[in-house]
Amino acid sequence: MADKAPPLRVVARDPGPPPRRRNPGPAVLSVLAYALLFGGALWYWRGRSPLAPAKIPQTSPSRAPAASDSAAPPRERQSAREALLSGEAVVPAAKHDYFLHLAKDRCDCGCGRTLSDCLANEKSCTRSPQLAAKLIQDSKFKIQN
Repeated sequence: MADKAPPLRVVARDPGPPPRRRNPGPAVLSVLAYALLFGGALWYWRGRSPLAPAKIPQTSPSRAPAASDSAAPPRERQSAREALLSGEAVVPAAKHDYFLHLAKDRCDCGCGRTLSDCLANEKSCTRSPQLAAKLIQDSKFKIQN
């Protein structure tokens, strides 16, 4: 028991040159190249996808979609419906009331849905765009020019 271990002491490192920094190896470089190719392919396929959201043309604020839009091609009719659903032609201060009316008022086409539901889901209905346009024509929702 007389052989006790001496207490620990701090030993300084040799003040030699710092260790050389290594470049990334071939495995790291190949993973990065694969990630870049994969991301590029996803970006390319997203642009070609039929599910990608189409750019909606902006409607002028002074023109609210009317009943004559039902004679327009289906794509234009759909963008008019989307403009009515988003309330593009409504004064920002009155958007809450406009959306409240869309959510409460019923379409009179016979579907029994609210105006917003009929605008969004019933593409063959010609009454819901007319009723929503009539709401916009109301003086408290219309944009003042």
